[in-house]
Amino acid sequence: MKKLTRVSSKLVTLSLVLLFTFSIIIFACIKISTDRHLHSQQVLETRLSQTQRLNLIIRTFTFNIIDTAHKARSGMALWQDAQVSRGKKAITSG
Repeated sequence: MKKLTRVSSKLVTLSLVLLFTFSIIIFACIKISTDRHLHSQQVLETRLSQTQRLNLIIRTFTFNIIDTAHKARSGMALWQDAQVSRGKKAITSG
């Protein structure tokens, strides 16, 4: 009977050691994964903000300069009323 308790206590001890070891490994992996996710989120926001700024410049250029020039050429607006300079100011300030 003593031999059985020794073996069972060794198995319990081994199981607890393995459980503890795997728990540490799992928590370390979760921490590393969280750090990498935060870093990738920051990189994505940086790159996306640059793309959004470029998209704003393109939309402003298209709306304020090209559309106004087409309207003035087609006679829908007079050249004096066409405010291309306002579009240029919007691009340089934005």
